[in-house]
Amino acid sequence: MTRITASLSLMLAFIVAPCATAAGSENPPASTKLRAQQAHFATAKEQPPASDASNSPVRIKRPAQPASTPPAATQFDPSVNGASNTFLERGKNFSRHGLYKEAADFFTHATDADPKNAQAYNLRARAEWQQEMNKESLEDADWAIKLNPDYAEAFCTRAAIHNSLSQYQDAVADASMAQDLNPNLRDAYMLQAVAYRNLGQHHEADEVIAKLNNVAAPQSAFDEAQPNLDYTPYLTYLQQTVHQSWTAPQGAYGSAVALFKIHHDGKITDLRLNNTTGDRNADNAALNAVRSCVPFREPPAGTPPDFDVYIVLEPPAPTPSPTSSQSAPSTAQSPGVGQFNALNGALYQGLGIMRRYIPVW
Repeated sequence: MTRITASLSLMLAFIVAPCATAAGSENPPASTKLRAQQAHFATAKEQPPASDASNSPVRIKRPAQPASTPPAATQFDPSVNGASNTFLERGKNFSRHGLYKEAADFFTHATDADPKNAQAYNLRARAEWQQEMNKESLEDADWAIKLNPDYAEAFCTRAAIHNSLSQYQDAVADASMAQDLNPNLRDAYMLQAVAYRNLGQHHEADEVIAKLNNVAAPQSAFDEAQPNLDYTPYLTYLQQTVHQSWTAPQGAYGSAVALFKIHHDGKITDLRLNNTTGDRNADNAALNAVRSCVPFREPPAGTPPDFDVYIVLEPPAPTPSPTSSQSAPSTAQSPGVGQFNALNGALYQGLGIMRRYIPVW
């Protein structure tokens, strides 16, 4: 019998350090820093594509050590800001269709048009994260927060990246910051709950979900995401596939909870047991049941680059004694029917837990 819960999860705690200065030196005046910043961003400018994302622009590189405080805001030509917003909308459209490379190209055009557009860097971080470009996505998320320290959605983005890279303490911290900045962001609570569950702090995860349930009008932090993605068919497939490979060793032991991250290509990482059964043979059998199924079928379009999967593998049912077999009612189900019904019951229970903990992207 198998139950499954999946949570998003979600990737490397990395905060770009403030620009260090030599001993006794002074920070350059704001105007000098601004000219250096503008000259840096100008090196990658190109004309936008006419109708598609071909002729991709050169990706803008931010300074390796950005100033602790971004340059003072300047007045940009309204037509330039308008172009930046147009690129953002086109990039969001590509993201909704799962075309993350093309989306990142349009977000790069947006940063070309307005180098201080924190939203452009945040959206590009998400597009890069979807392509598992971990270093680049962290760099962009950090830069978005440098440009706008009150940008709750950017903290959600960075929390998602931390989760995907198993940096769960950092994910908890970033999600907490996002909640403080905007208490209505659903994703901030979901991402924090995912991190707590991976840390084995299930009580804390439940408390976070309880807080989310008290949010009157929850909002999404990621309006470029594909809405209402139904994980149910894919999670059912995962459960059935692993269940078919599970041969429960004889003996008395507890349930085995297998936990792993599944990626876009159907491969997995970080396979481990979330708990021990108390029986070494059963523990190894549970892990081998998952390994024998890899690679899985690819997840549906629109899922995160990886998400956590929990599969509960239960010990064999006790063998009825001869006495109980003789007294069994004549209305007993056909062989296999009871097992099928129990499997479906576990599925519904698992999906109920999944809906509590998997972020909607």
